Amino acid sequence: MRLTAEQQGLVEKSQWIVNDVLKYYGVGYDNDLRQAAMLYMCKCLERYEPERGKWETYAYTNVKYYVVKYMRRQKAERARTVAQDEDTSELPSTEADATERRADARLRVKRILECCDAEERGVVIRLLAGHSKSRVARRIGKSPQTVSGIIRSVREKYIQSCLAGTVIGGYGMMSGLGTSTIRAVLMFFVLLFGQWIGRSYDTLSALGLSAIVILSDNPYLLWYAGFLLSFAAVLGIVAVGQTLIKIKKPFFTFSENFLVSFAIQLATVPLTAYFFYF
Repeated sequence: MRLTAEQQGLVEKSQWIVNDVLKYYGVGYDNDLRQAAMLYMCKCLERYEPERGKWETYAYTNVKYYVVKYMRRQKAERARTVAQDEDTSELPSTEADATERRADARLRVKRILECCDAEERGVVIRLLAGHSKSRVARRIGKSPQTVSGIIRSVREKYIQSCLAGTVIGGYGMMSGLGTSTIRAVLMFFVLLFGQWIGRSYDTLSALGLSAIVILSDNPYLLWYAGFLLSFAAVLGIVAVGQTLIKIKKPFFTFSENFLVSFAIQLATVPLTAYFFYF
């Protein structure tokens, strides 16, 4: 296109319009969009007729329309990219992530995806990409009712984990964070973290990690009665109790609750006798 000297001067004076529109939509850093918007404003200048009103109003309206259309087109392209990537565990980065609002939204989405298994993650990503439930159901070979159930499961899992972590952490603070309380809270958080990342929970591993964390702060607790009794009780449940439950059917008629209590006593009686009777 060819512009007259007067038109070129008007375009240079009107650069603030493009800058203002890009800043309003939070994409002022996008140089490609800035150049495209300037080129579109030049095209608008060729079609501009003074009878339509002020040039600034006409240019601002058209540039705003172009920027919105451009952003929608970019969003649709990103949605198609997400739908094709079935194994991704987080949303793709976009140009608009520079804004604080979108960065915060991405962080919340990432936390939700960490709570999901592979199937749930695929459903969530496709829904965020703008696909309908029926389309997602066809893509994964499930019924729409199953997809709705997966969505409810993800929502409930995330809410329950957050509430449970808050309640247990608050209880630990209010109870004074004794050795036994710290051990229980740490083991519970290990359980929650395992659920978030889709891993199975192992009681002995969680117990060992709790012992390492507690002793790293105060190694002398290794000779403290409360520390030893708390960990011995859990070991009695896991090791002795589970063993008795496995062999109870051929040899015992006691209930499982009785056997677990008996296992705790077996594990803690020697320590109780040592610390309080000798």
